[in-house]
Amino acid sequence: MDNNMRKKAANKYFKAVQELKEEKKHKFIYILTIILFILIVIKITVGEIVIPLNSLILPYKDNRLYEVFLNDSTIDVEVIDTKKITIIPYFLSIGQYYQGVYQGAIGTYDDIENSDTYKLKINSYDCYSKVPSLEENKNINYKISCNTEQNYIRKLTSDTKYTMYIKHTYKGKETYLYEGTLIEDITPYIIKKGRYLIEITGKYKNVESKVYVSFDKNN
Repeated sequence: MDNNMRKKAANKYFKAVQELKEEKKHKFIYILTIILFILIVIKITVGEIVIPLNSLILPYKDNRLYEVFLNDSTIDVEVIDTKKITIIPYFLSIGQYYQGVYQGAIGTYDDIENSDTYKLKINSYDCYSKVPSLEENKNINYKISCNTEQNYIRKLTSDTKYTMYIKHTYKGKETYLYEGTLIEDITPYIIKKGRYLIEITGKYKNVESKVYVSFDKNN
């Protein structure tokens, strides 16, 4: 085989290789386009898909302590936490969940039910426990779930962003009174007799907390 034939064979081989690469590239772009289209359709019709993770497989240990004050007295709150671990941003996540109830001060509700003013305040805390350090006679603060033990150390947080809504129920009729940023003076919305539900949403990092407060107004 002379040099010309070798060159023609080599050129033919390289051309075939290049065509194969282009074909694979086009197939990859085609498949990627289909996947993106499916994800966009899912996002529009369903929203983000959050796959719940069994707490027995990976326990959720990051829940914070929420303390809600109404007229300077702590009040019972129910908290539902959702922590999302992102797989595909905006489309697919794994969700960890926590639900707990924190007790307020005893005898608070008698004062609230007949009050003329309503001032709301919320604090959130990270919780720590002291564990022995490798250094002699020293301890370190180890972050724990706020419900794992009674003698935890509380540290006030400042990174939570809050929104809220207020709902009034009386004789089976529900009325939404407010939705927006967290406000302290809610007196203008607590006017009529009935049951009031306040939902406070706190967001920090990849966690969303729903904090529920409810009370009655008698006059």
